[in-house]
Amino acid sequence: MVRELTDNEIISLTGWRPANAVVLRRVATLRTTAALIDTNGDGRSIEFEVLHLDDDENWRGAYSAGAGSEGFGWVQNVAFLYGYSPGKTTVPIDFKQTRTNVSVGINGWWIFLGETPTEGDRPQVAAT
Repeated sequence: MVRELTDNEIISLTGWRPANAVVLRRVATLRTTAALIDTNGDGRSIEFEVLHLDDDENWRGAYSAGAGSEGFGWVQNVAFLYGYSPGKTTVPIDFKQTRTNVSVGINGWWIFLGETPTEGDRPQVAAT
């Protein structure tokens, strides 16, 4: 089994300054790690980063973007959805006909990763 990346490793691999950057939330599958990073410690400059473990067993950046209150996409056979839901403890996500309750961090951020070979498979926040 692949070892999960630490916060410090995620910050280093994504190129942010360790003195300022803080991982707010991270989630991993077998070969993919996604993280929301406060890049300068002020709580306002948030980036969403996805790292993928390649066939040579090296972690590489696969996706990077400024984080809004919600975002989604697909990379390396993994669909992702992230969001900001302060005051909630979980967020219900529908993906491939299955509902999953995703934990919300104390800072309000959450991330969902779902493995899929089809780019059209999109996770969505479930109507409650």
